[in-house]
Amino acid sequence: MIVGTTGGAVPGVPVTLQNDATGIAVTRQSGDNGRYPFDQVDPGAYTLTAKQPSSNTVVQKNVRLHQRGDVTADITLKVSDLVETVTVEASPVGVQFNTTNQ
Repeated sequence: MIVGTTGGAVPGVPVTLQNDATGIAVTRQSGDNGRYPFDQVDPGAYTLTAKQPSSNTVVQKNVRLHQRGDVTADITLKVSDLVETVTVEASPVGVQFNTTNQ
């Protein structure tokens, strides 16, 4: 889910998921609820990038999938007049594997 610094959902943010081994990338936009669906993603290591004009760019590296599934990670964007890129090298704590089990 993409949220702003106040905690509210941020819609319309382009989010790119790139397979680190193949270089293949897919881009989605966050919806009204701040969520961006990447479903049925193949196992592997990925880089997740969220970029919005007038806010910082967030790059999350080492998003690892051990089985085919859906992926989301929590991202916080902050509004700024200064262009800034934040790169996180560690695996994200907020990665959620979406399943049909509730």
